[in-house]
Amino acid sequence: AHGIVCDGGDFYAQRPLQAMGIDMERGVLRMSFVHYTTSAEVDRLIAALDHEL
Repeated sequence: AHGIVCDGGDFYAQRPLQAMGIDMERGVLRMSFVHYTTSAEVDRLIAALDHEL
């Protein structure tokens, strides 16, 4: 556990994802950022993605 919350799926954008050739069985990963997201939090996300992927 990295203390990061993300979601996966098609996010009601099936047609654009299909047009981009995305495998609809796998979907996509969505991460949201806001104005108060710190660079340290982004670094932690990148490290977690590196570890998991």
